[in-house]
Amino acid sequence: GKYKWQNSFGGINLENCFSIQQTNDSGFVLCGYSNSFGTSGYDAYIVKTDSLGNLQWQKNYGSNDWDFTYWAEQTQDSGYIIAGETYNNTMHAYLIKTNSDGDTLWTKRYGGTNSSGFKEVHQTPDKGYIAAGYLQVSPGNKDFFVVRTDANGDTLWTKQYGSLSNDSCNSIALCKDKGFLLAGNRDTLTKHKALFYKMDSLGNIIQTVFEKNASGNRSISHIIESVEGDYVLIANTDVGGLGGQEIRMDKYNPGGWWVWGRSFGGTADDEGYDFIQAQDSGYALVGYTASYGLGPDNVYIAKTNSVGSYSTTVNSYVSVKEENAEQKSIAIYPNPSAGKFKKKKKKIIGI
Repeated sequence: GKYKWQNSFGGINLENCFSIQQTNDSGFVLCGYSNSFGTSGYDAYIVKTDSLGNLQWQKNYGSNDWDFTYWAEQTQDSGYIIAGETYNNTMHAYLIKTNSDGDTLWTKRYGGTNSSGFKEVHQTPDKGYIAAGYLQVSPGNKDFFVVRTDANGDTLWTKQYGSLSNDSCNSIALCKDKGFLLAGNRDTLTKHKALFYKMDSLGNIIQTVFEKNASGNRSISHIIESVEGDYVLIANTDVGGLGGQEIRMDKYNPGGWWVWGRSFGGTADDEGYDFIQAQDSGYALVGYTASYGLGPDNVYIAKTNSVGSYSTTVNSYVSVKEENAEQKSIAIYPNPSAGKFKKKKKKIIGI
């Protein structure tokens, strides 16, 4: 978990990154959006790096309106599948398929006349795709939205799952039985409650886990099927023993019964966004923390063993660029000094 390198990507305006995946050449593919490049407004923005984070290529995709992407991963042909939303009178769920250089092979919109968007996409074993996100049914009422396509992005089936309130889908996962896991939250009065489904290969629900009676807010950010065949998820909750908003990791068996859970974070707000299962069957999660580090918000990474246990000792690292900037701009005299400090003529003087 020690810091090794960093890089930044983008132009003179705003960029935002939502997803990073390692590629088969040990590099990385990142996706998000940018308004530094492209036609107008915000465009989908994809970056490909080598194993050390050096830029190999970058691409933007979109129309004359707004385009956002939230997930990108490499496909069996070494190209990429990218999921998000695109605006054309209304928001539409959006898939982009590229070759290995990021050149567009096809783009598809889904969702009809209702506003919709995708949060995650995966290639299925038959080289098709499964994508999930939201479908706006009416004002104040969203449903989980799932689209299964063939290799060309043509729809094989669509499903929507919901209630009379907002149901927000954040993640979909492939399962070894060719089914899927679908996760997010449902609004109940003034609270968000964690919700996930187990589906078969045709999108039929065979299991529902809904934490209706749990206290506070809880929303699932990401879900996977573990190598053992269990369901593992991370969620953000404002109810727990740490204080503030904290990160939760929970494991359920295939019957939908809770096995174990762990909390991450400190006394301030912390959020978890994504995680993977490591080669040692433990888990590595990433998010942000306001509880630890040098500034108000910092990247938060935790590594667990196979049952979610981890060291609560917090190691803080400062990037090389930030260290260099601090060393060049700060001088303290006398050093050490016990007392107050004030800024004077671009130096810190002990008094």
